[in-house]
Formats: sequence, structure tokens, C-alpha cells
Amino acid sequence: SKRLQLYMMFDTNVYLSDPEKINAWLSKLPTEKERKEMELKSSQVGTPASVAPRLLLPLQVVAELDFKKGSRDQTIAYCSRTASRMLLAAAEKGQVRLQREGERTEGLNYDDAILDCCLRFAGIHGGVGSPTPNNSNVALCTNDRDLILRARGEGLRVLDEND
Repeated sequence: SKRLQLYMMFDTNVYLSDPEKINAWLSKLPTEKERKEMELKSSQVGTPASVAPRLLLPLQVVAELDFKKGSRDQTIAYCSRTASRMLLAAAEKGQVRLQREGERTEGLNYDDAILDCCLRFAGIHGGVGSPTPNNSNVALCTNDRDLILRARGEGLRVLDEND
């Protein structure tokens, strides 16, 4: 059966609240070479055959982190720079799937762009027509309660940073 790529997407607010938590999660991911050699058991998400998860990085999150580097709030600026360095290192190991320009809808506001990215990857890259809460191959981690509500309404798997 077809192997289903699993993606974890972190919203910008998670990178800014605790980038080290994401770094700890990334440290558990296989590199590109390791990822190609192993398959995960499907019990985690209930799919027939799975491959190791990858971090899905929307262009909107990259833009937001770049903007926040100049924040007057030194904690926000620090977390943004830390997250950017961490993401670059993970991308160089093949742990990140960066959204491409042709994979987004122009003119969307921030939350709409995040939701659009999740749905595109759940539908197009996951090979599923419309995701359901039990079989989505994209998990969104956010602290934005309104975005959680909207994403769950679309049938996406949603976690908060405490999950």
C-alpha cells in the first residue's frame, strides 16, 4: 500500500513561546537518510503504512518569524532568532518540508494561510480526499484557540503545545 507522509506543523506562537520544546521534538526526528530507511508503525495515526514524520513549515510562519526578529520585546526577538536557526539546521538534515510558493493561496490573512497550508498537505500530499479527525496526516500544534476551533472543524488533527 502507498506510504503516507506524516507532517507536524507548529504555528508561530509555539515557536515564540518555547522554541526549545520544538527543538527537542526535532531532535527525535530521523535525518533524510534515516527517514528513507525506516517506517513508523501505523498505530500512531491509524493509517495503513506510514513514514517518519516531517516538520511542515508554512511560508507564513517563516515570514512571521522573520518579522518578529525585530521585536522590541527581547524575549520574542530571541525566540524568533532561535527558532530560525533551529529550522535552518533541521532543513539541512532533511527534517523539514518547506511550503513552496506554488503551494499557497495568495492574499490570505495569517490564520487563513496556516489553515490553507494544512488542508493542502492533508489533501494533496496525503492522498486523502478530505481529512477527518481520525486519519489526517497533518497535525497542527497551536495555542490560538480560534485557529484550533477552525482546524478541528475542517477535520484536522490539532494539538496544543502541552500535548
